[in-house]
This record gives sequence, C-alpha cells and structure tokens, in this order.
Amino acid sequence: MVIGYLRVSTGKQNLANQQNEIRRFADSKDFVIDSWVTEVVSGRKRERDRKLGTLLKRMKPGDTLIVAKLDRIARSAKNGLELIDQFIDKGVSVNILNMGVMNNSPTGKVIRTVMLAFAEFERDMIVERTREGKKIASQRPDYREGRKPTEYDRNLFDVLHEQVEKRILTVTDAAKQLGVTRQTWYRIAEQRKAG
Repeated sequence: MVIGYLRVSTGKQNLANQQNEIRRFADSKDFVIDSWVTEVVSGRKRERDRKLGTLLKRMKPGDTLIVAKLDRIARSAKNGLELIDQFIDKGVSVNILNMGVMNNSPTGKVIRTVMLAFAEFERDMIVERTREGKKIASQRPDYREGRKPTEYDRNLFDVLHEQVEKRILTVTDAAKQLGVTRQTWYRIAEQRKAG
C-alpha cells in the first residue's frame, strides 16, 4: 500500500502543491497512490498525532508513506524523529521527497536529526519575528490587536439584512452581494445588533 500524506497549517493554505509533487514522484516510480491522508493542523499541535497514529497502526511492513517535505510530517525535531522511527521500525518505507528515503543507518539518522532541527529552528524564528513585528506595531497609536475590522457598505448591509429577515434572500446570497463570507456576515450582524 502506498499512502500520500499531506498537511497544511490553516484552511487558507492549499494542499494541491504537495499532492502534485507526490503524484509526479509516484508516476516517475510507477507507484500507484492507494490513498491520501490530509490534515489541516499546525505541525506543533499534538492532535495531529492521532491521525498519524491511526495511519501508523493501519500501515503494514512493506507499505510506503510519501510526504512532500520534511516539515509537513513534523516541525518539532523530537516529534519528527519519534514518528519517522516508529514507521521505519514497523517496516514502512518513509519517502520524504525533499530528502529521500529515510532509513536507520547512522548517516540517515544524523541527516534526519539535523534537518528536523533546522525545520524547528525555522518555525521558531518565524514565531519570534511575528512577535517582534507585533511589539513594534503596538507602539503605533492606531494599533489594534486582533483582526482588522471588516470593511463593508453599511447601507447595503442594512438593505440585504432586511431582505434576509423577510426571506427574500438567503444569507449566502446576501453575503456574496456584500462581498463577505457567511461567517463574516453573521459576525457583522451580531456586532450591529449589539452596537
């Protein structure tokens, strides 16, 4: 069995690039991807271990796990080493496209450890730069924590809201006309009701 594993940190990110990379690789090796496992969760969060843990239990010796990039399987060096070792110990071939096939040779272990440490370092640097950017931005008088207020035409909202209340329009249609998502529509409606 050949499994393609895809992960993004947020729902706004796209899995297509990872999937295309894995497909190209599989085609070049005459592999057939039997199934795809996709996750939308941060590489640091422990809840992702449940899906990978289920995958680990499901896979059998001789199976292959294909991942586009090392940082997709884990952002923490410790967690990544544990996961990859568990797959290898079970007899599953772990192929990370930007590194190659993982193995338990001394060289393979060193390369894996160093690369996972760099992935963790990169993530930590992004978090630190974001924190520093927020600290600098917070010194501006117009700084506001959290998301920016949604810009929308208040008069148009009032007209559309009335049509939604009278069941002339659905929320989906009204939100489209206003140029916002349904979720944003409901947030605006709550704010207007409260304000």
